[in-house]
Amino acid sequence: MEERQLRELFYRHWRKIAGGIIGLLVALIFISFGFLAGLFLIICIAAGVYIGWLIDQEGWEEFINRLRGR
Repeated sequence: MEERQLRELFYRHWRKIAGGIIGLLVALIFISFGFLAGLFLIICIAAGVYIGWLIDQEGWEEFINRLRGR
């Protein structure tokens, strides 16, 4: 395949590729750490991503004010 064809293939199917990679990583986490520890790790990662998204949306100062209840 040419480079252009590979780019087009990736562009059209990037969600499937990303989902496959994420599935592989989740499986490796469960195999490496066990189910409960892996689940806890995934929950912590999701919480971190959510907090980062909130900081991106509101800004650091507003996020800290929200935590303090102001």
